Amino acid sequence: MSKLRIVTTLSIGLLIINILLVGFILFKRNGHPRIEGPRNIIIEKLHFDEAQVVKYDTLIQWHRKEIRQIESEIINIKNQLYSHLSTNSLADVKDSLIQEITLRQISIERIHLKHFEDIKLLCRDKQLDDYQKLTKELASYFGPGNKQKR
Repeated sequence: MSKLRIVTTLSIGLLIINILLVGFILFKRNGHPRIEGPRNIIIEKLHFDEAQVVKYDTLIQWHRKEIRQIESEIINIKNQLYSHLSTNSLADVKDSLIQEITLRQISIERIHLKHFEDIKLLCRDKQLDDYQKLTKELASYFGPGNKQKR
């Protein structure tokens, strides 16, 4: 077999493999259902109209801003806490920082609750049954591995 024939055969083989790989990637993406974020799920389950969606998007912006701010505070406090690992700090200092983190986490949960109370206020009377059903499913939307874009 000549060198030219070997190079040609290898080139054709690589071309076929590349085409199959690209096809596999494209078909795999189209074959799986698109995972919807919590926003779209809530809009769908509560049957929000356009006006409600606009108000809901405003609530989402407020919610994300508040959560980001507190999460940033938690990161700063954690940095302070972990900086004490290399020193002989008093246990009271470490406990105080842990308490500060705890208080911020409580604030986060209060913000989440207020967010869903505000969503309820967007609902019309005929949507309240759907809202009640939704509240039973909320934990699964925001649990580990289902992190929403903030």
